[in-house]
Amino acid sequence: MKKSKLSVLFFTFFALIASHFTQGQSLESNPRKVSLPKKENNASEQYITIDLQQTEENGITLNSFLNEHFLKSLEAYPKYLKSIPETYRNIPAHDSVYFFTAEWRTLNLNYQAYKSGDVTKKDLLELYKSQYKDTLGFTKQKYDNIAIYAVGFRKNKQFLIGDMNKNKDFGDDHLFEYDSNFRNTVEENTQILNTVKSSNYSYEIKIEEKKHHFNRKFILYPNVNNHWWPNIEPKKRGYFSLFSLSDYWKGEKTINGKTMNIAYLGYMNKYGKLYVKPKEIPSNLGEYGFDKQFLYNLNDSIVINNSLYVTDSVATDIAKVYLRKVKDVAKNYGTRIGSYLQDFEFQNLDNQTIATQNIITEKPFTLLEFWGTWCGPCVALTPELKKTQQEFASQLNMISIAVDQDAERVKKYVTKKKLNWTQGFIKQEIPRKNKILENLAIDSYPTLFLIDHKGRILYRGYSDSLESIKNIIRKLTKP
Repeated sequence: MKKSKLSVLFFTFFALIASHFTQGQSLESNPRKVSLPKKENNASEQYITIDLQQTEENGITLNSFLNEHFLKSLEAYPKYLKSIPETYRNIPAHDSVYFFTAEWRTLNLNYQAYKSGDVTKKDLLELYKSQYKDTLGFTKQKYDNIAIYAVGFRKNKQFLIGDMNKNKDFGDDHLFEYDSNFRNTVEENTQILNTVKSSNYSYEIKIEEKKHHFNRKFILYPNVNNHWWPNIEPKKRGYFSLFSLSDYWKGEKTINGKTMNIAYLGYMNKYGKLYVKPKEIPSNLGEYGFDKQFLYNLNDSIVINNSLYVTDSVATDIAKVYLRKVKDVAKNYGTRIGSYLQDFEFQNLDNQTIATQNIITEKPFTLLEFWGTWCGPCVALTPELKKTQQEFASQLNMISIAVDQDAERVKKYVTKKKLNWTQGFIKQEIPRKNKILENLAIDSYPTLFLIDHKGRILYRGYSDSLESIKNIIRKLTKP
């Protein structure tokens, strides 16, 4: 598994949150849905089955929102927290230590807190009722111990360990250990995480009244950059750590004449994401966000060689994925590599209307950028964009569309930096309402598209993608 770069996560965080609450779907999926006919009235529908196998291969850059989460503090349960050193055996020798949980079954955690006296029976029953609608099954519910994690320091090392078999004994669990300063530099040293040996993690999920058991691989690692709790006191921030699944399911299938790499990311079959990418497109593992353009939700549409499919379902054991063919299409308009850019109009800095089709056809290639003066990585990219324009002056059109609060501010920046290519402006709004941004699934800044003169998307990338884009131009124009 390749770790995602987090260097521009801060700049995309608020855009992601706004989209989540205003659109009700991930920005990483194709926002254009199709109206599907009912199965019983459409006998011509074709279903394709793709077999998947569990793996830890470095095949794709996994999305951090799908495979990892911060460990949860237990300070809301002081009595339970105080009991841990007394009831857990073989806590590693330490100079200092804090205890956490990764418990996502809130009821299970609160039952343990009820036993320790941190939660009243009344509150526990209310919580149970909110999840199960009644309290009749409360006494029949099975409540397991929860996995407790110890994060501590000794000498110049930081250690992390979880009681993964929930036997209240750390002596039979895997210890993760890092240099004590790694927690402050993890975002610049994500490659180190690819060398960390993973450990085993098991869990059960009830799906359609049947329990399903999963055996997974995970690592623990420290990271002080927890954006969910920015105001925590510095002393405690040093203990912030992440639980990260290091495995996923992958397969390969030739569909409609094109070989596709397919993977599934998530904890269960209903709340994960499908990764569907033509095998011919290499995975740029060191490039932030490259692989997320190939992520789909269930019931999303996907075009493969001019045939429209729907990501229909995933088997409960995540061993199979099912795609459903809906119809053939004349042209694949979309936002991903290999699809065609739908022509659109935008306003330039003088409030004049510009059509993309009039620019794209002028030269063999067009670089389309979405950026903002407020965006650090965007501003840092400006000198490289100027060099790119100079290097490919006869071959490359450039369009930069600023998503910003004030057009005059953008105009001053463009004038000061002497950016003499086509400049556009979109009023920055939260929640996001602009159709151009919605249709192109713009969720990070900068976002870059390389497009050929026919409108086909040759590459989609972000702040560290410019060299890949230039290499494509060089390759395609090589005598």
